[in-house]
Amino acid sequence: MSAESQFYEYANQLAGSASSVHHRWSEDRLTISFRKINDEGFDIEVSYDPISKELEIQTDRGCHDHFHAEKFESFPAALACVFGLVRDLLSRNMRIEETQANGKPRKWELQANINGKWVTESTTGLFIWNVFGSKSMAKYSNDALPPRERCHDA
Repeated sequence: MSAESQFYEYANQLAGSASSVHHRWSEDRLTISFRKINDEGFDIEVSYDPISKELEIQTDRGCHDHFHAEKFESFPAALACVFGLVRDLLSRNMRIEETQANGKPRKWELQANINGKWVTESTTGLFIWNVFGSKSMAKYSNDALPPRERCHDA
């Protein structure tokens, strides 16, 4: 089975895992978008580029990451890693903490709830931002799936 077909099959399994998971496919079936349920959440887009063999996760809240499939033991291992992260992003076990300057986003931290504490896993930020602007924070999380430790398919 081709990598493109494996990507489609793996993503479809996650998309069909619960009726609360709203998704949409691109025409070429190389990008799947998971839509937030409410304004407290965030959209997630996962795509596969067969030329660079790269998997990418992008959110509408600034966080993003790239995974080179060739750095994994196998393509199914890369899919398991990426869609495991996506599965967590669809639950309350992960969130995005957004720092704002004068009400405009400037930094995003992807955080995971580990043993009841929020731990930052990655940070993305703007290179240039209003240093003197008033600072505020916003937190976003999805609730489309239950956290994995309470889920029977963990």
